[in-house]
Formats: sequence, C-alpha cells, structure tokens
Amino acid sequence: MAFSYPESDADFVDKVKTDLGLFVKSSPFDSVLVFPPVNSFYRFLIHQLAQDNFDQLRTFSIGEDPDRRIVVCTKDLVAR
Repeated sequence: MAFSYPESDADFVDKVKTDLGLFVKSSPFDSVLVFPPVNSFYRFLIHQLAQDNFDQLRTFSIGEDPDRRIVVCTKDLVAR
C-alpha cells in the first residue's frame, strides 16, 4: 500500500522519484545515493518512496539533526 503524501509536497516527491529512478538506471551496483540534509518529514517521505516504488533499494539515515540525511543503495549491497 502506497503512502499518501500532502499535495503541497508534490514537487519534492516528483524530484525524489526522479532521482531514485535515475539512480536505479544508471548507477553501478556498488554505488550509493546520498540526499542532502532535510527535515524529518522529508526523510520519512524519501524512505517511503523508495520502499513503495523501488523494491531493489534500501535506505537508511546517517548523521544528526540538522545534518541528518538519507543514504540509498541496492539491497544486495546492504546484504554484503
């Protein structure tokens, strides 16, 4: 079941989906995608969008607020 996000965040959601899609299509297996620091709600959205739309990806957060950010990699890289 896909997460329903506020319409006011549609531009952010579209940008994240685009970034995730490009990462899946064009990145080497052992690379990671690091998002810039964002607030906790936007981090939640990134986690949800990756989970709901890209089965092959895994996400985790690093750092501490206000510099906390999301790292995205393939699920196979996490399993190593």
